[in-house]
Amino acid sequence: MRKRYPFFGDPDDTSQSTGEDRPLPYELRNRINIFVQKRLQKDPETFKKEIEGSSTFNALVREEVKKGNV
Repeated sequence: MRKRYPFFGDPDDTSQSTGEDRPLPYELRNRINIFVQKRLQKDPETFKKEIEGSSTFNALVREEVKKGNV
């Protein structure tokens, strides 16, 4: 489930996950939805491969935030 969908909550909560897999802040929800829609329209196959290559969807989102894409 966490591989395909973002998991939201307190980013400082490490009770269920740590590192880049931690929960994402709720405030990013709309930005993440827009990012996902754009990526699925532009190049869905590459996006799916990137998701599979990440430990969780949250890790992928954090990497894209660092790149300035989210």
